Amino acid sequence: MALAQVAARQDGVISTAQLHALGVTRGAIEHRVANGRLHRVHRGVYVVGVPRLTSRGRHRAAVLACGGPAAAAISHATAAVVWGLRDRGPVRIDVATFGTGRSTMAIRVHHTLTLDDLTRQDRLPITTPARTLIDVTPSLDDDELLRACNEALFQGRIDPHPIGPPRLREALSRLTKTGPYRTKSELEDQLLALIDRHGLPRPLVNAPLHGSTVDFFWPAQKVIVETDGRNHLRPLVYEADRERDAHLQELGYRVYRVTSRQLDERPDHVARRLARWLA
Repeated sequence: MALAQVAARQDGVISTAQLHALGVTRGAIEHRVANGRLHRVHRGVYVVGVPRLTSRGRHRAAVLACGGPAAAAISHATAAVVWGLRDRGPVRIDVATFGTGRSTMAIRVHHTLTLDDLTRQDRLPITTPARTLIDVTPSLDDDELLRACNEALFQGRIDPHPIGPPRLREALSRLTKTGPYRTKSELEDQLLALIDRHGLPRPLVNAPLHGSTVDFFWPAQKVIVETDGRNHLRPLVYEADRERDAHLQELGYRVYRVTSRQLDERPDHVARRLARWLA
């Protein structure tokens, strides 16, 4: 029962050290493995009962395999996914440790001298969002880094002041000018990346305007850009878009609609036209 209680607090996993602390001997562990009550996940780490793990259980098992919560924590790209700063993570789980753990096919170990920038999310030891951004900066391109920083600011996970290496400080400085934003599609992300590559002023994103929400808005120039995916080709949506465009134009705004094909095939043309409109 004590074994089950420990595993329940750890998303179904337990370490050899914890089993020994409960009085379970090496022979008893081998017996439980043989009869299917324990299932090996990593060296010295087992899942109790059914051999299935949630993503949180996999993270917990990786920490236990690298020395446990006192010596290891989820970090780098894996931590970025846990914090919601990135959509997809690596196949191997990133763990920072000042112990003696080694990388395996399932775990990528990052040795560190200290884990001062450590916190817990639902009892899972993990590097803080600020430390996570510092750790992942070298592995992200400029667009990916900007999106990760924006998400951290949007969720209120970091303070709005530059930290870390120069590239990270630059990305955070750019976002403090317009504030964090939340995009709704990959097409919007693509257009934002184009704006940044061409050094154009950053717009407000998904901004409320006269009873509706516009994708991108430059208030000073009264310029609006709408990104049109396939959904905007539906007859009812198409008609509603044109009705709204006409209303905004009557109020003195310029509306530029950009399609995914334009961004894929003629991105420089889109950037030049937008630059003229903003000049």
